[in-house]
Amino acid sequence: MTVLRNIGRWNINHPDDPDLRDLIDVSWDQEQVSEVADYLENGMTLAALISNPQNRHCRLCEFSYKDDLLLTDGVYVWPQLLCHYVSAHKVRLPQVIIDDMMSRWDALEQSQQDVSWWRRLAAIRKTTSAER
Repeated sequence: MTVLRNIGRWNINHPDDPDLRDLIDVSWDQEQVSEVADYLENGMTLAALISNPQNRHCRLCEFSYKDDLLLTDGVYVWPQLLCHYVSAHKVRLPQVIIDDMMSRWDALEQSQQDVSWWRRLAAIRKTTSAER
């Protein structure tokens, strides 16, 4: 079973969760803010939740999302609202998480594409279709 690391939970959910206001870093480099926000926004939707509408509203401003989504990259899972907290309020995740996300992003950008397996599958399908 895969265990996803839950990030972006605030102390309103549980007293042991961090207070998001403690993670605001106004000096955080805007380029890295944008990179982290892009990473988070490009997560895969894991679940659309039926929840209290307050879960879709920013606790620092009037912003809100229409839906309450959980996003993931296959390692971490986070509420969609985390994207807003990072980009609009510079809520900075722990550096170990940022480093991990950025190394994963870099690896994808440097990856090579292999279409040969796809072409082999297409050839098998053509052969199978021709035999019918």
